[in-house]
Amino acid sequence: MIFLNNSELKTEKKPYSTVTSQELQKLDREGYLILKRDRKFWKSMNIEINEVIELVEKYIKEFQVRMDKSAITDDTYKYEEGTNRISNLLGKNKIFQKFVAIPDIIACVKLVLGEKFQLSSFGLREPFKGFGQQGLHLDWKQRKSISDPFYQLTAFILLDNVDFKNGPPRIIPGSHNNMVNIVSTSRFKGKRKHSDNIVIEKKDKEESISLTGKTGDIFFINVNAFHGGSLNKSGKRRRLLHLDYRARNERPQLDHYDAIPKEYHSNFTPYEKYLLKLRRKSPKEKIIRFLYHKRDNFLISKALKLKKIINL
Repeated sequence: MIFLNNSELKTEKKPYSTVTSQELQKLDREGYLILKRDRKFWKSMNIEINEVIELVEKYIKEFQVRMDKSAITDDTYKYEEGTNRISNLLGKNKIFQKFVAIPDIIACVKLVLGEKFQLSSFGLREPFKGFGQQGLHLDWKQRKSISDPFYQLTAFILLDNVDFKNGPPRIIPGSHNNMVNIVSTSRFKGKRKHSDNIVIEKKDKEESISLTGKTGDIFFINVNAFHGGSLNKSGKRRRLLHLDYRARNERPQLDHYDAIPKEYHSNFTPYEKYLLKLRRKSPKEKIIRFLYHKRDNFLISKALKLKKIINL
């Protein structure tokens, strides 16, 4: 069992993980891990999976595509053709707070990112029938060398059974290390270097595997491993919650202080607040986030690259 330690949290009871050393070794070696977890496990975490499913269905039915200008810069807004997608679950209902610091998840995050990390975002994604196919990619930037630290680990919690026909995630095992030489990491062929694209396409056909599991299971993907969604051929539901844990010194996808209603803030424990950076941001942090959202502006884009103000 792996105990969670943090110097800022001396007064808190330290929860423990049931993840085995063999499972952690697999995550380290392969860049992914599947933890088999049933409803009994989630009840022990004070989480009723059926209640969560009912809530996300409510949000899916209420979802409307926003065309106003604020949708461009709103951290909580996400739209993708052919999918149900919900962002900022922590800002929608207090029940989702229970997912922030699940001990089994935190143990895996610590293995990949070390002691200093944050929860960057928490949402849901589900591809419709005939959608979901993605080119293999990295969710973020490539490391410069194999000795550089990893940026992010994503935990996917299955709200439906995931099989080979309803759009399972796929991944090239070990590619977080043995494909560090691939520079162009987009899921779109046209945005890759020709030589990189040849390697990625070949390895996808020969080495990629599909991740399948049952409701309640947890998939972990080191986002520096080449991975992607697959086509939902059957049309069966395939709802996955995704918690994106990111290195603490990197820009988070959400400013949770603003994204989560203030009346919810007091419900979080000190450790959960630490993971969410649930505090008012400094003027510098606000400027960096503003510039990030304006990065498509030609002059701002050039300035960011020249001054290296922010990692894009």
